[in-house]
Amino acid sequence: MSELHLSEASYIRRKEPLASRSYNFMPTVLWSLLLAFGVLILLNMGPRHAPLPSALVAYRCDPPPILPATGSGRANAAIAGALIYTCRAGDAVIHARGRLPFGSNAAGWSACVRSGGVISLWRVPLPSPYGARIFQSACGDEVYLTYRAAAEGYAAGHATAFLVGVGAIGLAASALALKLLGRRITAVGSASRARVPPKDYGRRR
Repeated sequence: MSELHLSEASYIRRKEPLASRSYNFMPTVLWSLLLAFGVLILLNMGPRHAPLPSALVAYRCDPPPILPATGSGRANAAIAGALIYTCRAGDAVIHARGRLPFGSNAAGWSACVRSGGVISLWRVPLPSPYGARIFQSACGDEVYLTYRAAAEGYAAGHATAFLVGVGAIGLAASALALKLLGRRITAVGSASRARVPPKDYGRRR
């Protein structure tokens, strides 16, 4: 009789509702981390629109060292990108990074940098909700990264970050809700089976 009762219990466990087994391949803590990741993305997003051109301030960078010609435009661009550009506002350093955004004309930019051209950048003064993002750059008298291209890139990046954040929140919230629903269904089913008296599988006399 005990073996029959064990077989019946095993059969009941195999017939658990589908919702209780959904998304069990990923632990709850990972879904929670994904939810927190989506929330952080939305909280750390900057303004929806790029700043107006009138809000930008031009800064000049320290002259870079004059680079020797290597004969390869791609190699020149790589060398120019490896430099550290230090840009100042008075005595305060407002930009000290390698590789300024220069648009699509990499050969022209590297040629200007190699010849010691004066580099300028336009950005919102600190403190800025846009962080250290540059919305225009020039070398000498030529603008390589235009405001329009930078603003369009900012808008595209903002939209992508918003979709990633909302998608992560929606996926994680749905998975956690299904896991919670599955647990409640399993608990209700177990309570119902506990109230049913065991069947007598003994032989009739």
